[in-house]
Parts: sequence; structure tokens; C-alpha cells
Amino acid sequence: MQAFTHVVSGLESPCGDGYRVAWRINPHMRVGSTRPARARAQHDAFRSALIAAGARLLELPFVPGAYDCVFMKDPALLVRREDGSAGALLARARHRERAEEFAARRWQLEAAGFAVDGCESRLEGGDVVRVGERYLLGHGFRSERRAAAALERFTGREVLPLRLTDAALYHLDTAVAYLSGGELLVAEGAIADRDLRALERFQGVRHLEVIPRSQAMAFAANLVQIGDRVILASGAPHMESRLVAWGYRPVVIELDQFIAAGGSAACLVAEVHGPGLSAAGMSTASAAAA
Repeated sequence: MQAFTHVVSGLESPCGDGYRVAWRINPHMRVGSTRPARARAQHDAFRSALIAAGARLLELPFVPGAYDCVFMKDPALLVRREDGSAGALLARARHRERAEEFAARRWQLEAAGFAVDGCESRLEGGDVVRVGERYLLGHGFRSERRAAAALERFTGREVLPLRLTDAALYHLDTAVAYLSGGELLVAEGAIADRDLRALERFQGVRHLEVIPRSQAMAFAANLVQIGDRVILASGAPHMESRLVAWGYRPVVIELDQFIAAGGSAACLVAEVHGPGLSAAGMSTASAAAA
């Protein structure tokens, strides 16, 4: 299997069915609010930014009628083993609107060479954030706390469950972001106090910074890091300045067509995690050679 580093979704099917906001299953969704041409231009710019940063992309087809399928991170956690084989932990969606999408991703991932395992507990990829060689699992709105055990079995890594407390920040990756220098960004009021204290002591976290809720609502924490580049949506100047201060290069893209559905940069792509293949630590040169 070719060493893809990231997986994205197509934006429309050959029959003409394509991305739009057709229902409301999170507080951000505005039915009928998207414009196809603008969404396509933004998605193309996002893909180009990933490639320019060093990502090697696998694109899976759009699932007709499953309009949220552009948010490729949610259906599965993807890993590459030390022997080079690839595995996927298939998620279980909370809302029936996404069930068909997740089922379709199973056979698409299998066709792409992933060995797919299922998860009996409710689990969505947006609730999983990698911190070095360990993981965080958000629970409370979409995923169940008991999914942490399945995640630990699948990855062989420690998993810290965190209870989400802000319904507008319904996935962990809307509230929390980790950078390779050890900086952990947490939206104010998004994590239960007890879990926040545990997070401060979590291995790999060198500096925990609370970001204003207003910035999180602009999806400032929903970012993608590849090497020293950090791809994020426009509208988060506080985040941009902090990234520059820490030595990263922010790549700012208009993603309002996807924010209208409750997702941004991190939601639109699934990283393939694995030994020596963490995008946060890759340089452009090493990614291109993967």
C-alpha cells in the first residue's frame, strides 16, 4: 500500500450530488447556507495547502446523500503499523444522518488497503486528538467514555478521556489542539475542571494555553499541523499571533462554507498516524519521501 499521510474526501459524486448543509445535527449548521462553487474553491485551496506542506493525499469518493462525508476525520482513526500495514478503527456515529456515510467509508477504506476494525461504543474521529504518542478522547456529546478502552486496544497507546461541557464545541477537535512543540490549546469552559487538571499533567504537554471561547467558536483550534506549517481557517487572529510567537507558520484559508456545517480544517482531513509518520513532526522533505 502506498504511504499516504492524509486522507480527504471528494466534494461531489459523478451523478452531481454534492456537499451541502441538508440537516441540523450540531449548533453551527445552517441548512441551505452553502454555495457549491465557493465550497469547491475553498476545498481546492485546502487540498493545495496540505500538499504544499508535504502531505501525500488519498482521496476517497463523495458518498451520495451523505452530505457530511466531506469531514473525513470523523468516520475512522487511521494508523500505519511498524510492519507497514495500515489499519482503521471504524467509528460509530451518534446521529442516523451519518450512519450511511460511515458504512460506505468501511468498504472504501478496505478497498484502499486498510484493515478495518469496528468499535462497539459510540465513537467519532473528531473526538480523538493525538498528543505525541498518546491520545485524548472527548466524550459527552458524540462519543462515549467507554470508547477509550477500544481506542487503547487499537492503538496500543494510553488514552485520556476528557468530558466535554460546551455543546457548541461538540467534538474534542473543536475545543483542543496539540502542536509538536508541546503546546496544548484548550478552549475556555470546554473541558470539565477535573479532566482539565489531569490534562495539565499529561505526558507530552509542555505548555497549556486556554484560548478565548470566541476564538474556538471561529474554529481556531480545529487546525492541521504539518512540519512547521499550521493550516487553519481565517477569523482567528489571536491564534495566528500565538502560532507565530511559538515559531510556526500559519497558513490561513477561507473555510466558511464548511464552518457553516460545523467543521473546519481538522475535520476535513484524516491523518494516518504511525511510527515515524506523525504529520506534526514531518518536514516537507520527509513527507514527500514517505
